[in-house]
Amino acid sequence: MKKIIIALIIASTPLLMFAQQAVSTKVVNYGVRVMANLSQPVLHGIPRDIIASPTVGVEGGMFLDFNIGRQFFIRFNTLYGLQRSTLTMDGNACPLVAASVEIPVYAAWRFGNSHTGWGFVGVGPYTEFITWGRLTTADSRFNPYHHVIDVDATTGQETLAMSDSHSGFGAMVGYEIPCGFFVDATAQMSLTDLLAFDHGDGMWVRPLKLTVGLGWRF
Repeated sequence: MKKIIIALIIASTPLLMFAQQAVSTKVVNYGVRVMANLSQPVLHGIPRDIIASPTVGVEGGMFLDFNIGRQFFIRFNTLYGLQRSTLTMDGNACPLVAASVEIPVYAAWRFGNSHTGWGFVGVGPYTEFITWGRLTTADSRFNPYHHVIDVDATTGQETLAMSDSHSGFGAMVGYEIPCGFFVDATAQMSLTDLLAFDHGDGMWVRPLKLTVGLGWRF
């Protein structure tokens, strides 16, 4: 009986070594993230005196890591968020709220080891789609991303005040402990203008967002 057990152990050793190697060199990982954010539209060249300030919002979703070796990976995210900021117009504080779906992609580098944990940094593009919004002023409440400011009398084509999507670049930094939990922070700046009507080159609105959060990679 002992000889049979010893033979089984010897026979299974290559399989166990292969399984361990497969786990350590896993090509794809996935997980979840939850974050708090600070966001605001950065205003430039706006004729009216408007001051934008950030307010705390929340977001969360899933990510997928495509590992290129042990040090490099590409992280694909799908995040659902609620972003809040305040526009001060004529001395009145006007809350701006937006619900969004965001798709960031980061090319990242990790450093460390499986005993002490991994630090990681990354950069990459993102695109965000605003699914709902609300601006509350002193005398009205409306969705600025679907707000019509002009209608062509001939064609009937509508001109919106703001676009409901934008794209830009972001950066992330974080630290992951061996069990898969991690903390991270990101910064994103839009490279596209949110203003949807014809305007001068010196006038634009570009969202800026900072986040800090927790995640778990399975």
